[in-house]
Amino acid sequence: MRLTFALGTNPAQITLFNELQVSNVLISFAYAKTLDGVTYQPDYLILDSGAFTAWNSGKTVDVKAYGDWVEKNQQAGKKLVAVNLDVIPGEVGRTSTKAERAAGMKESLDNADYLRGRGLEVMEVFHQDEPLVFLDALLDRLPADGILGISPRNDVNINSKLEWQKNVLRHLYQRCGVANIPRTHGLAVTSMRMMKNFPYYSVDSSTWASSMLYGTFTNEWGKQDDLENMLPGRPNMRTFPPGIIHGLRRSVEHSQHIGESMTTLWAQRGVVWKD
Repeated sequence: MRLTFALGTNPAQITLFNELQVSNVLISFAYAKTLDGVTYQPDYLILDSGAFTAWNSGKTVDVKAYGDWVEKNQQAGKKLVAVNLDVIPGEVGRTSTKAERAAGMKESLDNADYLRGRGLEVMEVFHQDEPLVFLDALLDRLPADGILGISPRNDVNINSKLEWQKNVLRHLYQRCGVANIPRTHGLAVTSMRMMKNFPYYSVDSSTWASSMLYGTFTNEWGKQDDLENMLPGRPNMRTFPPGIIHGLRRSVEHSQHIGESMTTLWAQRGVVWKD
């Protein structure tokens, strides 16, 4: 399972990525200039439309402008996959209506068709609350080597997400079989419980960077731990610049190890992802 690191605009984070040459990277169109600062080619590069960021703030994203950005980077020789400019139904904290879901699904399909028409590799997205018949439609449209985005709601509790995941996985197994499950990407999936209960090919997370904001780092169990626990006795660890950078490094290392352990776990269960 590829734990993919969402990279923002902080120069220290970009410098660290270039130094470590982090393999799995996600960059949002909301931070498009960040990609210009990445001086190497990640093995697995996802460009995100920023649809969730825009939805969260009541804004919209121009599909043509997004397509221009993806196409420019593809023409520059970058190997990448672009998340569709999906239309998220409803509002933050409110379950969407049936009519909103129907309109959102149609517009999402139109956006994907437009982007694919420009020769771009597109990751379409299935959202929590959308009907399984739409999942089937996305599977019918999925290229043989494609990746399908799976997007749990971020405004509901973990148990709700897990129950939804279980239903989606059951449907995929019934339709495709365990050995032939398609590659899926869990959007903003950071919970170990969720990764242990769904065979994602990849997931993305921004929590690795919490050292910069909250003085924490991702420990070997995937939990957020206080930076001061990393070097006991240094009371100002959370504001100590070298300590913060060390926290970022440890977060990357631990997250990569967790991804490897998830790959092993799912291989033991009969699911092997093909690159």
